[in-house]
Amino acid sequence: MANELILIVDDDPDMLASIGRAVRKAGYRTAVASDGAAALAEISTNPPALVVSDILMPPGINGFQLCRKLKSAETTRALPVILISGKTDPVDHFWAEEVGARLLLRKPLDLPRLLAEITDGLTPAAS
Repeated sequence: MANELILIVDDDPDMLASIGRAVRKAGYRTAVASDGAAALAEISTNPPALVVSDILMPPGINGFQLCRKLKSAETTRALPVILISGKTDPVDHFWAEEVGARLLLRKPLDLPRLLAEITDGLTPAAS
């Protein structure tokens, strides 16, 4: 799956840089967006293989809303979404599942786990 495009969405430039470095080092290409609206625009012009998105990105479209929009559109329904947040209460996990996210990971991120989840998210399910 090397060279797949991963879209990273976060309003924190340091988090974008940190995740981007790790993802590129693992052999993937990256695109970035600083909020949900920018992510939707990026996806429409440069479709990724997987999205990693923060939940809280004021103002505008947050990660839950982004995931819900992606899962409700025919063209992006199958796009895997990994949500990340410093706030991971049980209700956040509930909503991540409810909107169709692959999973919710807590910040600060365990980058090896994120990379493993990205790889797993890009692996087609066995028939």
